[in-house]
Formats: sequence, C-alpha cells, structure tokens
Amino acid sequence: MAYIVSMILMIFVIFILRISNSRKLPVLVAIIMAMELFLGIHLAATFSSATQMANFRDMQLIDMEHHDRLVYIQEGDRCLADNLQFRLRNTKIYLIYDKKDIAENDLVITDYLYSGLDELKNQYTYWRVMGPLALFYNE
Repeated sequence: MAYIVSMILMIFVIFILRISNSRKLPVLVAIIMAMELFLGIHLAATFSSATQMANFRDMQLIDMEHHDRLVYIQEGDRCLADNLQFRLRNTKIYLIYDKKDIAENDLVITDYLYSGLDELKNQYTYWRVMGPLALFYNE
C-alpha cells in the first residue's frame, strides 16, 4: 500500500512540475516538495524507531559483559535465544532449561513471560524488562 501511495505521489509531483514549467507555479511546487519531505521524515521515524530501540537494548547487554556467563533460560516454545545470539555475535550464550543450572555471577536473560520471574527477582539484585526479554544480574 505504501508503494502505491508513493508512486501516486511521485506521478502527482511530476505532473505539477510539468504544469509549473509552463505556468510558473513555484509556490505550489515548494508545497509539494515540503509535503514529500515531511512524509519521508515521518516514515523514517516510524520504521526505524523499532530498530533503534533494539540496538539500544543490545548496547545495554554488551555493556554488562563483566559477568561470568550469559545464560538464556528457555521455557516452552518461545525462544528468543537465536535472535539474541544473532545480535550479540561475539558473545557465547548458554541455553539452559532449568534454573538450577544458573550461578550467582551469571547474567540471566529469559522471556518476559517466563513463569519463574518472581523467583529470579528474589534471587538477583538487579532486573529489568527490555522489550520481550527479562534481564537479571548481580553486581
């Protein structure tokens, strides 16, 4: 749908440019160009904001690499470890299924819908939810 609207808008601008050459309508052309500029700015902000937030969360994770291990606790069929590994390519992520296998110095990441969130909140000093991930760690 966005492609169709942009094509119609480009055809409209070309038509206005043809008219402006013969009738000298530079104000109308300036208005159309400003409209396209603001539309482009709006589209860039709309589509890139999600990526920017994901990159910001990744940078927060990279800053916490002073822990012994980065552990992802898997529960059920929702697994975000592959996405996390793709974003943190140089970091080894340990995928575990039982929270008995985690240590005190681990940086623990799990899905924000994980059933043991309350137990992890009691076990770790610091925690936060970053998008679909819940992050737990001690200093």
